[in-house]
Amino acid sequence: MCLIDVQLAGGGIRAAEEIARRLPGTAIAVFTESERATDFFGAIRAGATGYLLMDADPERLPHALRAVVNGEAALPRHLVPLLIEEYRKLGITPPRANLDSITEDAVLEMNHPDLREMDFPAGGLMTTAGDIALFYQALLNDGRAPDGTRIWQSDMLREARRIRSGDLIDPARGIRANRALGIVIAGDDGKANLRGFGRTNSADAFGHPGFGGQMGWADPVTGISFGYLTNGYDRNDLREGRRGVAVCSLAGSCAT
Repeated sequence: MCLIDVQLAGGGIRAAEEIARRLPGTAIAVFTESERATDFFGAIRAGATGYLLMDADPERLPHALRAVVNGEAALPRHLVPLLIEEYRKLGITPPRANLDSITEDAVLEMNHPDLREMDFPAGGLMTTAGDIALFYQALLNDGRAPDGTRIWQSDMLREARRIRSGDLIDPARGIRANRALGIVIAGDDGKANLRGFGRTNSADAFGHPGFGGQMGWADPVTGISFGYLTNGYDRNDLREGRRGVAVCSLAGSCAT
């Protein structure tokens, strides 16, 4: 947990951004007198999930800090409309708001015996995180399994990683989709963390996030392949997102 002042010598927002980059799992809250929109948005963009004003009720401070540690947002109510308006300007809709077909009930239906016996390529896969990592490692290893058996041709893999979506904007996130054939490319626009990757992944990393916080990717620059699976479902979108970025960032830094 890091509590930082915007007016810190050298720049509190700059410090928050550096902390988020070097220690991606750190919960960051800004404690300040400033109610300026530039400071508020600067702190959020830097990675802070808490923006606490010094004149706030001191009895509420422990609750706000606990919320930040738990991955929740702690923001002054009168500043929240500014954030909502900023989202509207960017054309970003809340996570899952346009995913009517992916619900908790739909996920639970995948446990039905009939569905577990049939092939369902859109979901319901039964596997382990280790197998997912090995799958991605074969993609990195020129299409060869650990025993050297060729599974995919090199030319086909290169084609599969070529971005096909052009400048198409992901309507749920307001950023370029960066879609290849069945996978997403991290990209070099600083938005890889919104595409299911960590802050330590290279622009060439590729993979695909899954509903409920599943993750899988490979990074050609570091040679790392990664899988993270959970049978849980986090209703807190912010906490799920922060956990995903933190876990992927830690995994991506294993080669450094």
